[in-house]
Amino acid sequence: MAKVCDFFCSAIVTLILLALWNLLSITAIVIGAIYLDQDNCPAKPHMAPMLIAAGCLAIFVAITEGAARYKGKGAASQGGCWACLVGLAGFVNFCLFIYLSVMVFDLLPNVRYNKIDLGPGRYYCNHTLFLFTFWNVVITLISLLATVIIGCCACCCGCFCAKK
Repeated sequence: MAKVCDFFCSAIVTLILLALWNLLSITAIVIGAIYLDQDNCPAKPHMAPMLIAAGCLAIFVAITEGAARYKGKGAASQGGCWACLVGLAGFVNFCLFIYLSVMVFDLLPNVRYNKIDLGPGRYYCNHTLFLFTFWNVVITLISLLATVIIGCCACCCGCFCAKK
């Protein structure tokens, strides 16, 4: 009975995390579409289109993986062109994340949210667009770090239990 309860608890937590992750992707698409105008961040005019692209790719990967798991196996195990397409979408999404990270942390020390405050070496960017992108990058980095830490702890626990 305890194993069934553990399974359902882990499944519920996984579903909640996936829903939040997809909600973040949908929000990225919406924020990117709202602030698509070049005047919203002249310092980094590609910020909004990159948000839209990253959100669309993340949702595509989530839907294809979910559909493949519903059929009983992951998309990567189906092989062929479909697995290549999903892998390519994941790789491009990772590259977009790196690009967004570079854009955000390049602007971070000198960004201003009011055009009046601009001085030498200062860059204007819309408050909502910049802060959403910043927190999107930070949340993704924290998620990646937590995944690595939890994975390492699980491996250490597995090795420790195997030796006993």
